[in-house]
This record gives sequence, C-alpha cells and structure tokens, in this order.
Amino acid sequence: MQAKSTGAAVPVESSRTAYSETVANPDGSYAFSSTLQPQRARKGQGWATPDAKLRANADGTVAPVASVSGLTLSGGGTGPLAVLDDGAGHKLAVSMPMRLPRPRLDGDTATYPGVLPGVDLQVTATVQGGLSEVLVVHDAAAAANPALARLRLATAAQGLQRPQGAQARATGTGNTTHGGATTRR
Repeated sequence: MQAKSTGAAVPVESSRTAYSETVANPDGSYAFSSTLQPQRARKGQGWATPDAKLRANADGTVAPVASVSGLTLSGGGTGPLAVLDDGAGHKLAVSMPMRLPRPRLDGDTATYPGVLPGVDLQVTATVQGGLSEVLVVHDAAAAANPALARLRLATAAQGLQRPQGAQARATGTGNTTHGGATTRR
C-alpha cells in the first residue's frame, strides 16, 4: 500500500536478510534480489553495513565492527583464539595451545606477535563472521622449531553435532581429534 501511495519501491522488512531483499513495487508486484556477499549485518535491532575492521571490546576481546555472524577474537591470554557464534545457540571456540599476547590490530587483521620464537599469528576476520589464520615464520631457526610441526588447535562446541560420517577418537594425551570420512595427505 505504501509503495502505491508514494510511487516508490518499499523494502519488505520481514523478508530482509544479510544477503537478500524483497521490495514492494508501486504496481503491486514484488522484486527479490540476492547477492553472494552480505549487503547488511544485524546490529542490535537494525542493520549496518558489513565491516570486518577489528575493534577492541570493553572486555578486552576483539570483534569486527559489523559481521553477519558473531566473531570474537582473543585480546590476549589463555582463553579461546576465536569464538564463532551464529546467534541461534551454536558456538564454536578455537584455541591455540599457548598463551596469546595482546594483538596488534590493522584493519580486518589481528597480529599476535611471538606466539612461538620468531613466529607471529595473523588472524583475518571476514564480514560473514568467519576468519582465516596464518602463521608468519620469520626465519629458518623459527621454521626448524619442532613446536610448529606439533601445533594443534583445540575446539569446543556448543549446540553443534558432528556430521554423519565424521569420526572422533581419543588421543593418548586425553584430547579428542575429529576428522571427516575422507582425509588428504
């Protein structure tokens, strides 16, 4: 009704998502548009432009300005490196096997210097609420550190189940490893 009276397309708020939007047209028709990249991210009760730039939170953790799903990175210490949260009761925490230093923030990237001698950890956030991590090895001595070959990330899940075909097994150290039905070597 509003579209007809104003002569302009009006968004149908109840069907708006981060990736799609429906508008009511003045002629009574509807138009649906969808994108591969998010066009908006929930921020409180409204929408914001997706922005992966990292900011420090009041509690010392780090998070993107506006992402589709929740992502919280460590501000340093022994807690998880990252917690991914879809806002619907599903969380995945990823932890490093060492105490993390306070990160340096540069845009969408947090750099944790010296996680091992001569090795920095760079974590880059995405607007979707995901992340990528890269170990920056500065020299041959750092590359020869046997701790790099043994480096394992720990995970803790809340509200998630292992998919059919995935395997879990206890290790000799009391940890659990997870794997898919197919592995690559």
